[in-house]
Amino acid sequence: MKLSVNSLLKNKTVLWLILFLSLLSLFKYLTMGNNRALLIFLLTAVIVNCFNKNMAIVLGSALVVTNILAANNTPFGYSGFGLLEGMVEKKKDKKEDKKEDKKEDKKEEDPSPSDSPPLNNSTTNVKKTSTA
Repeated sequence: MKLSVNSLLKNKTVLWLILFLSLLSLFKYLTMGNNRALLIFLLTAVIVNCFNKNMAIVLGSALVVTNILAANNTPFGYSGFGLLEGMVEKKKDKKEDKKEDKKEDKKEEDPSPSDSPPLNNSTTNVKKTSTA
């Protein structure tokens, strides 16, 4: 049994497999909110459909083009190979933590007047009684 590319592209099992992968990819883009990938997938599928009526080729080419563009373009794709998430914030957080630690140390050394109870030296709570 000799398999050729032409017979594979006309096979219904291959078509269902490509359809399943395309739907899975579209669901992923929907849940991630990646509208650009959805738009590119649909535009690629429509353009390829104008030139070729084989649905396996249409869906497969749209799937390949969208995945290549989504993986290579960092603002467009969510692969994150060139980015380390949170690295800028960690440096900022460490500086803020050090500032907060210094403020807490100063409060422990020099208590402010609002931290100590008020001193009431002028009057006493002793009742004066007159003995006349």
